Amino acid sequence: MITKQEILNVSRKKLNKLITKKNYKRIYVFADMSGSVVADFDIEPTIEMICNVAKQHGFESIYIKPFSHELGKTITLYTAKANIEYIDKKLPKYYGGTAIKIVYDYIDKYIKNEDTLIIIISDLYFSLTEINNKTFLTADNIYYAYPNVAAFERYFTIKNIGTPITELSKLRPDFVKKLLFKKWFKTIL
Repeated sequence: MITKQEILNVSRKKLNKLITKKNYKRIYVFADMSGSVVADFDIEPTIEMICNVAKQHGFESIYIKPFSHELGKTITLYTAKANIEYIDKKLPKYYGGTAIKIVYDYIDKYIKNEDTLIIIISDLYFSLTEINNKTFLTADNIYYAYPNVAAFERYFTIKNIGTPITELSKLRPDFVKKLLFKKWFKTIL
């Protein structure tokens, strides 16, 4: 069984390479706080890992935008303070569905810079009809992460009845390359 630490280590390595290679100036994280994520998963370790990597690269803060069926206010997380308790206090808890279209609309309107690394943390359970837009299909600075190992393990339990990863890969063939821990998907796709 894949451990949470193995996934975070792979994610950390890929994130380090991305920041070093592309020289990003800002990191913007869209955190899925919909009912399926809030009820079942612990998203804070993934955000903590992103903060720790950002701090290693000299970022004083990262920006978090929580979302579910609506977008929350942008939260500035200071990387020097980043720990699970600090992150948990800052993140509002929403319930409802995952309206991914509002995330892409926000990116289209406010974050067009290629020097901003965008990470969408989600269990990827959203309507595929909402994402068939130019930003999803063409943006090179958007990457995806599961909330934690439990979300990843859920992928394996449903893989025989169709998966969001497979469906998203049909829309954008290089989608698997956009996952922060794609190593584990190579063996099952």
